[in-house]
Amino acid sequence: MGIAKLFFGLRTCQPVHVKDAALFFDKGLREAIEELVVCGGPFFGDLQWRLASLPIRFGGLGLYSAVEASSYAFVASRAQSWVLQDHILRDSGICGMDSDYRFH
Repeated sequence: MGIAKLFFGLRTCQPVHVKDAALFFDKGLREAIEELVVCGGPFFGDLQWRLASLPIRFGGLGLYSAVEASSYAFVASRAQSWVLQDHILRDSGICGMDSDYRFH
């Protein structure tokens, strides 16, 4: 899966549905950074990963976890498209929709 598809999934799908893909991405990203930083050696642990995930202005590499970002990405996308969703789905007559699409 490409990064663009992952980010699209994070924005448009509930975090529970993209959790496996986000975990897979995070694992691959951490392995790649570990390989670059310590050539796969034993000196790259959770502390080093947290330091690498700091913003660049704080001395990190600006990396972030897809798992941690998934809920924020989904909520932000929902908030930005709420009016459009309401307009499209209000009179659709679709029954049995999940709670994310019920409007009051």
